Amino acid sequence: MKGLYPKIMVLVGGVFAITGIAILAFVYVSESRQIEREGLVRAETLNRMAFEALFASMRQGGGREGNRQVIARLQEVGAFTELRVVKGDPVVRQFGAELEELPRDELERRALAGEEVREVRWQDGYRVVRYVTPLRVGAECQPCHQARIGAINGVISTEISLREYESALRRRRDVLLLTLGGGLLKNAVGRMNAVRGLAAFWTTTAGVVGMVISLTVAGIVQTYLERMVGLEFMVVKTEYLRFWFVWRLIFGVLTVAGVLLYTWDFMSFGLGAEPRRAGHQPAPAPAGSE
Repeated sequence: MKGLYPKIMVLVGGVFAITGIAILAFVYVSESRQIEREGLVRAETLNRMAFEALFASMRQGGGREGNRQVIARLQEVGAFTELRVVKGDPVVRQFGAELEELPRDELERRALAGEEVREVRWQDGYRVVRYVTPLRVGAECQPCHQARIGAINGVISTEISLREYESALRRRRDVLLLTLGGGLLKNAVGRMNAVRGLAAFWTTTAGVVGMVISLTVAGIVQTYLERMVGLEFMVVKTEYLRFWFVWRLIFGVLTVAGVLLYTWDFMSFGLGAEPRRAGHQPAPAPAGSE
């Protein structure tokens, strides 16, 4: 048994390491993709907000200088990495254009051709989202612009950085890696409280498995009652799923208890004497050693 215990702990540690790394990689990739999707949505929303502000300025006769003031105010807020207004052919023919108001890359030229363009690129180690949208002439534009309805008067190009979100994601990743690495190091070279460590492992495992079973059964029941029986969502949730939600809560508390127990075991790394195993007695001193 004395030689079997380290082998079991090495096996458990290896399984824990592989599982932890796989879960960490999956969560990191999923959150990274979610950040990119939300960045695209945010860029589109800010693009529309910029258009509304610029349109209000133009209706009040702000002109080119008014547009510059609006862009400056929007950039002061810090939501944009860059905000540009590019003039299309109808506006250039009627009012002219300065160099900064002409298209400068392929994305803006594609938008002037009528295409909404989205781009995600890497810059200085972080992703940048760019959204370029054409501005089409409507009936409300014709009192000032000599262009047919549907023509493209210009383009709004917005660019935002995802640096803040990615930095937070990377910090969480680093903390989890340090926690995982510290736990493995503790199991490898530290003095372990075997009882406490195993109790934390099995308590957490039982809690997670219990929550998975509870939520799986609840999902099956909910799907059947809503889609097959035709009950409303709130009726199913309040009258038929409460039992499984109670079990989810119980197993959730069990999971938290296991995590806290593991944290206690981890934070006490190397502290105190190694616990003496039952049945182990120190060897008697040889006669005449005094």
